[in-house]
Amino acid sequence: MAWVKLDDQFFRHPKAVEAGRDGRDLYIASLCYCGSALTDGVIPGRALRILAADAEIDDAAEAAERLVAVGLWVRTSTGFMVHDYHDYNPTKERVLATRDARAEAGSKGGKQKSSKLLDAGYDVASDTSQAKSNPVPVPRPLPVEIPVDDLGTGGSGGDSELAADEHAADAAQPESDPDEPQEPTEETTDALPGTDDAPPSSEAPSPAQPVPKPEKDPPGFPAFWLAYPNKTDRKAAVEQWQRLKPNSELQGAILAAVEAQKRGRKWQDPRYVKAPHRWLRDRNWHDETETEEMPIRGLDPEKYKGGKHLAVRGMT
Repeated sequence: MAWVKLDDQFFRHPKAVEAGRDGRDLYIASLCYCGSALTDGVIPGRALRILAADAEIDDAAEAAERLVAVGLWVRTSTGFMVHDYHDYNPTKERVLATRDARAEAGSKGGKQKSSKLLDAGYDVASDTSQAKSNPVPVPRPLPVEIPVDDLGTGGSGGDSELAADEHAADAAQPESDPDEPQEPTEETTDALPGTDDAPPSSEAPSPAQPVPKPEKDPPGFPAFWLAYPNKTDRKAAVEQWQRLKPNSELQGAILAAVEAQKRGRKWQDPRYVKAPHRWLRDRNWHDETETEEMPIRGLDPEKYKGGKHLAVRGMT
């Protein structure tokens, strides 16, 4: 693959502007053609249709004539030639020489790498042959042992004899009276709880994991959180509420201040609404709210008489 050069000011060059859109597209397609085929800028007449298809233009002959007229192409006996092609692009001989030099350099680099591996005692040929003779193993399913009980008793003489022997052994044992006390055997003695001979348990009892208790909001905080318009950093707001420990009277004053400031001019822009924990920390329920609206419905003005907790313009 070869490369061609195109000036970054090509589309503003007077010749390109005069050539028009079809002429510019055809010229760029001709550069790519010459660089790919190594024609040294020569464009045969039979290649004009190919360039027109690459440039996606309808009238290639008219576009070619315009390129000749503006001086980007030169007409020849066999077709056209890109004007001053070798002033910006390498010749065919130079491109081929560069390719050969790079191929030779890569070959030398590979040989040097192989020689270094051989000097280190690594056999490249044997490693390649081993890779071909030792393919990747294909996993196969392992056989599964089926218990005898799952095979059933029908159709096998050995299973029938085994069942008959077990039945005879059970019949030979004397029947025991359920009301009569029985002496413990060695097997039952090992399993008796509270005896010194009981085998120690290998598994230590795991300690009971404490069940986390759900965190409860402090009294009055859910109503404040529901009323406050800025719902950011609830955890910090809870902590600030716990530090305040507001009583019922102060909780009512805080809620009344929130409702009043929500109707005020300042909080009409959400950017000026503080985070809830900062509003509580700065005790902003004492702030005066600038509003011309009527008093808040549902609030008792006598309860906040004197402006100890709330001062709202318009309230009596």
